[in-house]
Amino acid sequence: MGLCIWFQFPCIFYKITAIPCPTCKMTRALLSLLKGDIRAYATYNVMALPIAIAFVGQIWNTCYGKYKKCFHYYTIIILTINLFYYFARLLNI
Repeated sequence: MGLCIWFQFPCIFYKITAIPCPTCKMTRALLSLLKGDIRAYATYNVMALPIAIAFVGQIWNTCYGKYKKCFHYYTIIILTINLFYYFARLLNI
């Protein structure tokens, strides 16, 4: 956990606009999930795991390319859902 303190990069989007970006708190959410703290994961960003899976899937398809359409559609769906979730968080719905 000590290395995380060294590599804290500020969110450029937040620094410029003072509005959290769509992926804000994803790292904290994934670290909470790895620790088994589901409540903290849900509090930070529920879309962290699906977005991480889409990211890894796109990298995997770039290297091996077996299921390109499947992960392409999955990524589009997840990013669309994340966009709606992002606006809901901004409006505190």
